[in-house]
Amino acid sequence: VDRLKPRGRRIVGVTCPGDRRDEDIRAIAAKVAGHFDVYICDRDDDLRGRAPDEMPRLMRAALIDLGVDPDAISIVEEEERALATALEMAQRDDLVLFFCENITRSWKQIIHFTPAFQAEPEEDRAARRLQDSSFGIPDGYQIVTNDRGVLIAPAASPEAE
Repeated sequence: VDRLKPRGRRIVGVTCPGDRRDEDIRAIAAKVAGHFDVYICDRDDDLRGRAPDEMPRLMRAALIDLGVDPDAISIVEEEERALATALEMAQRDDLVLFFCENITRSWKQIIHFTPAFQAEPEEDRAARRLQDSSFGIPDGYQIVTNDRGVLIAPAASPEAE
């Protein structure tokens, strides 16, 4: 996650199966602590002997013990609602990582999700990547996008207009 370097926030949905030891919960929390801006703690559908809010509360406590700001942590007990929360809060350029029990349901939820922000056309996204990168555009040239893609072309002269 650290190597991806998203331009936006890093959002994680994190949980642990209910039949794991408390030290396993802490070990999972240690893997994500400090690497995200937003933490959403949830639980699996199968409680495996735990109370409905027990796993998210234990995960939250472990994250706080590991130095995560309590204001960066939310508890959304049910997995499906937790994923919806992560997807709905994400903005363009945010990274969402979601650990889940029900992979099929979660994948369908992700691929059928429509973000509230306007989808950016691929040409614009590619042009923005070029502009934001360390790739220098020579003086007298500009980025041009059209239906064929993105290119660097000589800037139009005022006389041509």
